[in-house]
Amino acid sequence: MRIGFFILVLALLYPLKVMAETQQIILKDGKFAYDVEQNLYWKRCSFGQSWVEGTCKGEIKKLNLRTASEVASKLSKVDGRKWRLPSRSELAGLLQYKEGYPKIDVEIFPNTYSGPYWTSEENYFDPSRSWTVNFFTGQFFSRFLNVQEQAVRFVTDKE
Repeated sequence: MRIGFFILVLALLYPLKVMAETQQIILKDGKFAYDVEQNLYWKRCSFGQSWVEGTCKGEIKKLNLRTASEVASKLSKVDGRKWRLPSRSELAGLLQYKEGYPKIDVEIFPNTYSGPYWTSEENYFDPSRSWTVNFFTGQFFSRFLNVQEQAVRFVTDKE
């Protein structure tokens, strides 16, 4: 009986392990990364950092949700791309469930903050809060008030 239970548990957990190791295809191009699976271009650096000599340098600047949207709009005017905050599923698509922190491919997204990043999605039950994706725990939360400051990574759709 114990052996059967053990085999059942292994059979259930093995596919989860395989899914967690599946690599998303992201192509690096200087300060941008192209996400083939989601058909998106990501800024490789968090807001506040600059792409210098093949890595993200500088201090990450945390923003409240309104300011983050305003910054995305200003960035769009500068380079003509339509930068925005990612949806929860788009940002969660960058998560890598691996040992160590942050829970993201640091070769593609170097010096990523191990903590929450804003998404564009509000909490359905409380619009004064929005969803974040946490690159320390690999989890999603909607407990932060929109006026609180969190890290930001901008994205744009491939046109």
